[in-house]
Amino acid sequence: RGLHEIIHPEGPPRSVAGSLDEEGGARDVFLDLPVSGTNEKRPVRIHILNIEHEEGGGRLLLVVEDLSESQRLRAVAERSERRLRELIQSLDAIVWAADSATLQFTFVSQRAEELLGYSAEEWLAETDFWVRHIHPEDREEALSTCRTAIAEGRDHEFEYRMTAADGKEVWLRNIVRLVRDASGRAVRLRGLMVD
Repeated sequence: RGLHEIIHPEGPPRSVAGSLDEEGGARDVFLDLPVSGTNEKRPVRIHILNIEHEEGGGRLLLVVEDLSESQRLRAVAERSERRLRELIQSLDAIVWAADSATLQFTFVSQRAEELLGYSAEEWLAETDFWVRHIHPEDREEALSTCRTAIAEGRDHEFEYRMTAADGKEVWLRNIVRLVRDASGRAVRLRGLMVD
């Protein structure tokens, strides 16, 4: 049967057949395909491949994939991610993640800027941000506590002062959890800094 007998949405079959490049390479076309006998449309991906025929000419191989479930799951994931982001940003604490070897931040919540005056970009861009902003009198002990706990592979909590952007001292309780790889080695840190 002709392509136009199978696919009836606006545009195809010309847009589907015309999506092949000059070399006849594979292409994907995304459409809302009507479901026969209903008013419903389903999102689909049509994978098109031009197949050379031994006797000359060619054929198109079409694989039609129903994306309804994928889109539903994506929407659920996006809603969950949005709720999680809202929850993290509403906490009266700095939620953070960092590399366990370098102690460089890989994530920091917006509360960080409100509490200490440094933008999230500064926290993430500077490799030694945390170390440089620990109060000088607390720096050695805080680093020692953190590095010892990481080496021993244990979660930990400790208190210290950080110097805010305006120069004031802010006392923080840092609650740190280790994220381990399959062998049990700490690869990331996640935590809360509570004023």
